[in-house]
Amino acid sequence: VASMALYEAQRTEWKEHRRQRRRELEQSRAGEGSGTTPSGFREGSVRPQKPAGFDEEVCRNDVIQRALKNRRRPGHAKISAKLENMASITLASDCPREEQLRRREVQKSAYFVKFNVDGKEVVRTQPRSMTSDFVVKLSETFTVPLQDWPDSLSVQVFESGSLQPRNVSEVFVAIPDAQQTTANRDFDNLEFTCPRP
Repeated sequence: VASMALYEAQRTEWKEHRRQRRRELEQSRAGEGSGTTPSGFREGSVRPQKPAGFDEEVCRNDVIQRALKNRRRPGHAKISAKLENMASITLASDCPREEQLRRREVQKSAYFVKFNVDGKEVVRTQPRSMTSDFVVKLSETFTVPLQDWPDSLSVQVFESGSLQPRNVSEVFVAIPDAQQTTANRDFDNLEFTCPRP
């Protein structure tokens, strides 16, 4: 497609050059054969060659070769992108007044988490305030004795600071295998977004 567009542009330029050349030749003949070459007269303009047509078989083989080259083979490690926030937070003293007021309002709020098993609250964290880089670190471990295997596990994040705590978000957690314990499994980080401001 790109080579065809380039060909069309070159062809248009070539046609315009031919028209200009004819006009200059006619003007030089009308000038009673002064024998001088007209100004702006360009020699050696070559007609562009039309590119070869689309070859479906060659293109298909090229796509197959690229797919085989870039395909992850069975047993090879999966590569996944990880988004990390490496930005530095501007100091409050360097921020405009509106941002300073907003940060003060944010620090008035505290956040806590409810851990639900089959939709029923089993444990709740202590309310914690946000740090200066807008992160709430809870870092608490709970032991939850269960009689039956749960159908669902969820974590609800609440914001307190007003009369009634506000549900900010709910994250469903994958139910671990029966063989997994804190000894043979690392802790997972749960990320969430708030659907409303």
